[in-house]
Amino acid sequence: MEGEGRNRGGLGLGLAIVQSCASLLGHPLSLTSVTGRGSRFSVTVPRGALADNKEPSPEPHEALPPAGAAGSFAGLRVLVIDDDELLLAGTSSLLERWGCRVLPATSGRQAHERMAAAGGQVDLVVSDLKLGGGEMGTNVISELRAAFDGHLPALILTGDRSLQTSRDVKRRGLMLLYKPVPPSRLKSLMGQLLEARPRAAARADARPEAGLADARP
Repeated sequence: MEGEGRNRGGLGLGLAIVQSCASLLGHPLSLTSVTGRGSRFSVTVPRGALADNKEPSPEPHEALPPAGAAGSFAGLRVLVIDDDELLLAGTSSLLERWGCRVLPATSGRQAHERMAAAGGQVDLVVSDLKLGGGEMGTNVISELRAAFDGHLPALILTGDRSLQTSRDVKRRGLMLLYKPVPPSRLKSLMGQLLEARPRAAARADARPEAGLADARP
């Protein structure tokens, strides 16, 4: 959690992630609450029986996209950076459901290691804004671009809605997405970033004198 969210006990992002995943899987999410005692959230997972002599056959469900629905995301290498391991796991799970190959990292150092291990071949970076130890996702992305790929598409996730944060993120040529993150919005922005990448590379090739500061995803 970021800033004041830690002191208040959270921003409710965990529940938003659970709700998104449950919706994607078609599993009902329910709530029971008792005044003065607390609340309980439950996910109902249907149980099925399989015959011993038959291979499992998944049933179609309208909440699950058909095979190949991920389209251009299939096989996409996405570096996900978040110091909160639960949020990291939730985001990674969602992207994997879309067919992405996720490289998870909890810090800038680990992100560099993941990029190096992949030979710098990463298609997209999704990073939390405020990482542990005062590290900023915007700085990590700038360092990754300088070290591996000046046109590396990237977007920032944050619960900080201040005007200063918005200006700083956009000044660095990054897309900004506020938490809690609607899966449909995340998917849309990812598509926009990947579509814009060839145009950014072409502009840089036409202007060899352009530096990294001019690069746009």
